[in-house]
Amino acid sequence: MRHWFLFLFSLLSLRAEVETGTHWPTVSDFPRLKSLGYSFVVITVDGNPSNWATTFDAAERSGLKLIIGVYNPPYTLANGVWTITPTGQSFLRYAQSRASLVKALFVFNEPYWVDPWTYENSLCGQISAADLRSLRTDIRKIWPGAKIFHDIGAPEAWAPGGSVHRQNACVGNKYADQSGVADLVGLWFYPFERNGYLRDQGLAAMRVGVEFARGKMGAEPLLDAQAFRCRNCGEASRFPTAAEIKDWNCALRDLKPNAISWYVWRQSIYDDYLANYPALWPSTSPSACGGAAAAPVPELSSVASAATYESALPTAPGSIVSIFGDRLAAEVRVAGSNRLPLELESTAVLLNGEAIPLYFIAPTQINALLPYSVGPGDAALQVRRGSELSGTLTMRVAEQAPGIFTLNEGGSGAAVAVDALTNQVVNESQPIAAGGYAVIYATGLGRLRTALETNQIPMAANESVVTPVVTLGGTPVTVLYAGVTPGYLGLYQVNIQVPPSMRAGTHALRMNQNGVLSNLSSLSVR
Repeated sequence: MRHWFLFLFSLLSLRAEVETGTHWPTVSDFPRLKSLGYSFVVITVDGNPSNWATTFDAAERSGLKLIIGVYNPPYTLANGVWTITPTGQSFLRYAQSRASLVKALFVFNEPYWVDPWTYENSLCGQISAADLRSLRTDIRKIWPGAKIFHDIGAPEAWAPGGSVHRQNACVGNKYADQSGVADLVGLWFYPFERNGYLRDQGLAAMRVGVEFARGKMGAEPLLDAQAFRCRNCGEASRFPTAAEIKDWNCALRDLKPNAISWYVWRQSIYDDYLANYPALWPSTSPSACGGAAAAPVPELSSVASAATYESALPTAPGSIVSIFGDRLAAEVRVAGSNRLPLELESTAVLLNGEAIPLYFIAPTQINALLPYSVGPGDAALQVRRGSELSGTLTMRVAEQAPGIFTLNEGGSGAAVAVDALTNQVVNESQPIAAGGYAVIYATGLGRLRTALETNQIPMAANESVVTPVVTLGGTPVTVLYAGVTPGYLGLYQVNIQVPPSMRAGTHALRMNQNGVLSNLSSLSVR
């Protein structure tokens, strides 16, 4: 069954499974956390590389991912310019070398409110959104695929009209534009107070935060499920009951964040924390709310362009690929129409250890987007389902690998094409006129003249670096445009003029980009 059209025409908007983790465990806690159904931990390491290996190795043995940072932070800011210390640079390269274990890099805790170097608080704002954007860019110069996590709390409160902004004019416009600050943002509300369980108030605040993170920041929300006691924190005057923990756990999952993290598992600065309450641990788990059992191990058989389905042909950066196998997912799930997720229902595709965007998943097929950053040569492909990882499949990547979508969804026969003047689909019963203009849909035309980020939806025409030669019935035709289709990820179009002298009939259609041939399709002419 071929599903590429689901991306083009589906209006479904489905959300990924909510992952579960915790802040500040020790490595000795990792096996216990995994047994509870947790999938990640939030943790920091010191500047000693041997300790980095200890933490990463423990995570790998336990099947956990890491949101991990270095303490003290190896980033300094002076006059608007960031410096990443040698230790920080080494850590980023080490984390990149073990990227399959990293959910995100933990960069700063409360950077709007707390100075990360002096720990002083300021209601005027410490590090601006612009400076955090700049740091994210600088980190990605060392590790291009790095995902950035900041534990912020209530980012909407600092935006114009938010509670902090209204009460403190000195905030100004520091947080008017919070886009690009991070890929994953920590949000929190402490609902367990001396006077009761502030459930409705907490959920309302968290709901606003989730919408703000996704809508205004372009980031995925991680909800800190705070369950600790702290006499001197101005909150957390009591520890929650088992019933309250379970209810809060399940209520947060219903908000469909990217993840929840129980804050904290153990940390000596607090008076009490989850590690002290073994009887309450099951109430924090996914299974407490009807979570699924462990997923079966996925199995890979082949990978190919989503247009050609020919695994012997290479694929290209920026193209849609189809991955075939067994037990890849429980059922069909389709991404929404905006930013493609890196995970759907706990299924992810890893290319050289990095998660790549997904169009949809199904038990025997996944369609994914190859990053523009992938270079030519062999690349290692794996599928992760829950904590289970498939074997590695080697895929061949070329700078260009044109593939023409076909109406039979099999890579042969009539091309997916429309008449540029009428927007009607061209087929044998509706052939295009000789001398007319056709739009042919394809993928794999490679890099663009104006570079785009992998998950950046093109909003305007943008030509491929290499224009393909297109032949119809063996005759070269005029190519008017070859590049992305505005509004779609991974979809290219090639606009041609059918020769006025072209005789009526169904003619062979093919593209050639730098000597790389597309699949053989056809176009009907009247």
